[in-house]
Amino acid sequence: MKQQILVILLISSVMIMAGTSGKTAPAGEVENILEMNVVPFENLSTVLPEFRKYDTPVGGVIIAAFTISNNDANGFQITLKSEQGGKLVRFVDGQYVSNIKDGDFIYYTIHLERGSGGKLGGEMPPDSERKNLDLSGEVLVQFDDQLDVSTVEAEMNLMINTSAKENLFRGQYKDIITFVIADM
Repeated sequence: MKQQILVILLISSVMIMAGTSGKTAPAGEVENILEMNVVPFENLSTVLPEFRKYDTPVGGVIIAAFTISNNDANGFQITLKSEQGGKLVRFVDGQYVSNIKDGDFIYYTIHLERGSGGKLGGEMPPDSERKNLDLSGEVLVQFDDQLDVSTVEAEMNLMINTSAKENLFRGQYKDIITFVIADM
């Protein structure tokens, strides 16, 4: 009977010595975030009384505010495209005039400005890449690819700039600008 007890004690001491080391491999995943929420300001007449007589104020007039969130370490890009090729075109009876004459449109440029809220993960692009943008073609604005942190609800403003054009016909002038955000 003593022999059985002795054998059990030897097995227990071996088990204690084998349990002194180990590893753990904690792992988790963070989902991709790529969001843009646009708040358009549709009526320029409230801040710009008439395109025929007045230039926009220095720096432009806000036409959209938006927030961006992105957690890709390579940054993001925004593509801007104008439906009317960078012109506000006269809009009559629910459609653009078909035979556009000089009095039917006014050219504009846009600025992309940093708003006051949120956290931008990197730096704003240089002024030359985000100001006085001509939307006669598609425009691509790339945001920093050397990031330390993610972009979280960074506020941006899209500003429009026009110069007075005396020979415009009466009526409403309109364009649609499409924003597309993508990871780089």
